[in-house]
Amino acid sequence: MAKRANDFIFVKGTQKLANQSNIKGSPAALIVDPDGAELARGPLAGGEPALTALFDKASAKYAPKAVDWASEVSSSSKPLLVVGFETEGDTLKGFEDRMLAKYHDKLTFVKLPYEKGSELAKKWGVATLPSIYICDASKDAPEKAVIEKLTGAKKPVSLKLAVQKALFKVEKK
Repeated sequence: MAKRANDFIFVKGTQKLANQSNIKGSPAALIVDPDGAELARGPLAGGEPALTALFDKASAKYAPKAVDWASEVSSSSKPLLVVGFETEGDTLKGFEDRMLAKYHDKLTFVKLPYEKGSELAKKWGVATLPSIYICDASKDAPEKAVIEKLTGAKKPVSLKLAVQKALFKVEKK
């Protein structure tokens, strides 16, 4: 465990917590993310190799993931559409952060070119750069189905919060 001390926060659980988490047998490990979602679980009877395997499984779900930005809006089976406008900089790279990696299967990414005063900029209401629009992907006109609009440089934690809020709104329908 000492080898992974910088990657995880370790908490020794009680029998009551083990029962609530449906953990059978001892010793065992349950690894959850900061949102409480389970990442890995298993017995530790195998010692260090078993623990290392659980750590690796949990870490894989949070590895930074490259985003493949499409260049046009098209239909998607994913619930959210993320549309980004930027000319320079790495604001949109924030979506590659490990905090957002677990949401990629629910997001379609599109990066559109920005030209001041262009019809596309007017259609989306782009006034400042960078601009990020998180839209309901089930709508035919996503520019009219914007759930969250972010402007200016944003850190991954702000992007994560916006994605979570948008998913909550879409999933509660």
